[in-house]
Amino acid sequence: MDKLQISLERIKSMTEDFSDRKIVAKGRFWKQYEGKVAHANKYITLIAKRFDSKSDKQYHHFIKELEILSNYKHQNIIGLEGYYQDTDEAVIIYKCASNGRLNEHLNDANVTWMKRLKICIDVACGLHFLHTSGVVTKDIWIIHTDIKSSGILLNRVWRAKISNLESSLFDGEHKVIEDVTDNAYGSLGYLDPEYTQSGEMTHKSDIYSLGVVLLEILCGRLAWVEGCEDPSQSLAPLAKQCFKEGKLDELVFEGIKEQIDPESLTTFVEITLNCLNDDKGDRPEASQVVTQLRKAMEIYENSDLMYEPKLPGDYEELLRFTKMDNNPKKKDIYNMLREGVLLRDKEVCLSLGSNGERHYMVSARKFSYKNRWALKWKHIQQLRSLLIAFSLSLSLIYMQN
Repeated sequence: MDKLQISLERIKSMTEDFSDRKIVAKGRFWKQYEGKVAHANKYITLIAKRFDSKSDKQYHHFIKELEILSNYKHQNIIGLEGYYQDTDEAVIIYKCASNGRLNEHLNDANVTWMKRLKICIDVACGLHFLHTSGVVTKDIWIIHTDIKSSGILLNRVWRAKISNLESSLFDGEHKVIEDVTDNAYGSLGYLDPEYTQSGEMTHKSDIYSLGVVLLEILCGRLAWVEGCEDPSQSLAPLAKQCFKEGKLDELVFEGIKEQIDPESLTTFVEITLNCLNDDKGDRPEASQVVTQLRKAMEIYENSDLMYEPKLPGDYEELLRFTKMDNNPKKKDIYNMLREGVLLRDKEVCLSLGSNGERHYMVSARKFSYKNRWALKWKHIQQLRSLLIAFSLSLSLIYMQN
């Protein structure tokens, strides 16, 4: 821990003395500031989470988050980069997530269904780790208590990382009921209804909040939107009512609706609604959520909707040159084209590259040269056969046919 200590002067330099211009997020007991620091001949962006010195809970929340981040490391939990503490200041430093927060991308059509499924799995995996601390036991080790999309960070490759662990509970601790009548910090739409009634926070309260986040990802909107007056009007109750009426499809985000395989959607919706069960005893464990989400992704990975966009527009015309059965799966067509299809009396081979580009390999027997024995031939490492590679247009191949 001594190696992780950062001087207050360096933190102030990076945040321009905690300038309001550098604030990127606010919580009930903290503010987050973004800044750059020199490291190994380059600059890296860090986040400084400064706990409110005026709050009597400052020290408790700082120590709780510092303890968890320093002792419980996981690829889906935000990593600790450093910290500073004295009688007046308490600051935790971690790396900036270059793709920001999940709540900023809910209605972004560029975040595909596959990418959304991976984010969901990441969040569920991170939560499972907190609940079990990586040990498969019946004991619950850490309860996050504040899972929401604004607290889920997305790195450069869209890996999701859970943050804001200052209010977490260790096994055996109890959370005191707090005033939840306003949504100043964006938590109302995620709260377990049982908690608001009994004041008891359990790991199944985290599961309810996870279910809300899964809904947000599916529907492309926040749980609590302008016009909501109480939690009964938020996304979770609305989605459950729409499901009962057979209208849940109307809530699915239009930007991804055409990408979603029906079977994948059914699996996703079932586990999401199970997370939102009124009775916490009927809610699944985080590990069960991970299993079902991976199942939903596996279904989609093998669906025609997954592979249709990857196929060339004239793939049906190309099938004339193959011996594939009628109505083959799009996945099988794609894999066949990746391997290569023989055209023009088996003298031209067409294959698709990883980015969908076309490669043509033409047999040397199709060409004749004067004084051909004087030519010098070279081996091209990238080719997968002893054919000479020529870049031809498909129209030319069709003309030759």
